[in-house]
Amino acid sequence: MTTPPVMPTVLIIEDSSADIDLLSYILHGRCTTCVAKTMESAMQKAIELKPDLILLDIILPHCSGFAILETLKATKETCDIPVIVITGLNNARYEEKGLSQGAIDYISKPFHAAVVQARIGMHLRSIRYAKLVRENKSIGSSTVLMNKRFFKDRLAVEWARAIREQSPISLLLIRVVPPAEKAITADPFADNDPLHEIAQRIMVKLKRPADLLGHFGTFTFSVLLPNTDATGALTMANAIRSSVENGNASWNVNLGIASQSPIRTDSFEAFLSEAERRLESAQNTNSKVVFS
Repeated sequence: MTTPPVMPTVLIIEDSSADIDLLSYILHGRCTTCVAKTMESAMQKAIELKPDLILLDIILPHCSGFAILETLKATKETCDIPVIVITGLNNARYEEKGLSQGAIDYISKPFHAAVVQARIGMHLRSIRYAKLVRENKSIGSSTVLMNKRFFKDRLAVEWARAIREQSPISLLLIRVVPPAEKAITADPFADNDPLHEIAQRIMVKLKRPADLLGHFGTFTFSVLLPNTDATGALTMANAIRSSVENGNASWNVNLGIASQSPIRTDSFEAFLSEAERRLESAQNTNSKVVFS
């Protein structure tokens, strides 16, 4: 008999019973929720339970949510737990401050069920994906296919954030082509496939929780680098290329890089197309990296 998958755990740090009940109802069946209403309780549960995600209300009666966020990020046991801040409607100042202190996203009150489910679902899929890769576990091909769709969703979110924060964003597309005699299944998360090792070699170079690795197509990986300018993207591209080539000397590795500080009239679809064009240019000219 197949063991059902363990649902992710979400810690809700909130003082309003009505909001707690509403969030628990919205997330029912999607994750296991637990609740903390004070700084002490929040830190204790975060350390003991190690939740996959934390929802943190910034406005609390006995303690600033920003103080809790700062403590979470400064504590070894909790610094890597992703945090989504909860803010009042149209409170851009709080949203900006939460993101600058390390939150990965924000949700505004009053809650809209579809928005909450979509945003939290997206982040939980990202967290699960990164955890599986870091723990060297395989995931099925259907999950890999979903990941390409998710990657584009995440790109859209980070693109909107870059516009809002006036910050740079970079995208790497990496194509690894094996020698002709290699028998490859093109599933980078099958334990017996060389692409699995390559995925691991890329993953270890991504140091920040917001950096995202995706499987973008046959023999192609994608790396999303929020808040990274052209210089940082090129440095990361060369580090990834060297890491992959060191372990797979007979493979051909090409990279295309797109980097931009977008404004409201720019589109992430055009940004993605530019990265694809540069990857094709790298492969057609036998260049290692094409940036522009």
